[in-house]
Amino acid sequence: MQNFEFILKNEKLKSYNKISLSFKLIYLAAIFFFIWREHNLISLTLSIVLVVLLAAGLLINYFSKPLLKQQSFIKSIAWDVIAGVAFIVIFKYYWFAFAIILIGVFEFLATRKLKIFFFSEKIQLDFFIRKNIDWQQLNNAILKDRLITIDFKNDRLIQVEIAPESYDVDEVAFNQFCQNQLQTQKN
Repeated sequence: MQNFEFILKNEKLKSYNKISLSFKLIYLAAIFFFIWREHNLISLTLSIVLVVLLAAGLLINYFSKPLLKQQSFIKSIAWDVIAGVAFIVIFKYYWFAFAIILIGVFEFLATRKLKIFFFSEKIQLDFFIRKNIDWQQLNNAILKDRLITIDFKNDRLIQVEIAPESYDVDEVAFNQFCQNQLQTQKN
């Protein structure tokens, strides 16, 4: 059976990336502050090595994001986990480490690609939390002028713009697929 996958346009992505970069710069500033307060030579050396590694990782992450086709969870939060572990091992600030790792998880969720999958048995919204929608809940689902409109029977409406990666989907074939699924569910 035919299935359709759409990647959605995330217009807030630039803002999320700026906020993420701001948090990472705050982590570095906090590490500099704790280094300044540190009087133990071993901790001081570890801290300086950590700052260099984190700064290098931040630069690599910042400049390689546009090049990445697929974003993985591990790659996304690796920087945050390293910074969090450093705060535990070197400085013994567990609460700060937990906050760093939690912010990294939220960053991944906010910056990942938003997708909608249309299967013969359901529609799957892969946004912040994955949600399944049965065809019986819908009045209509169409793609027109790069906008997907999902009309629910309870008068809710979802309308989202697709990203350029999904422009090659055949509108007529998709709309026919949706009409077939809706007709099948009515019978």
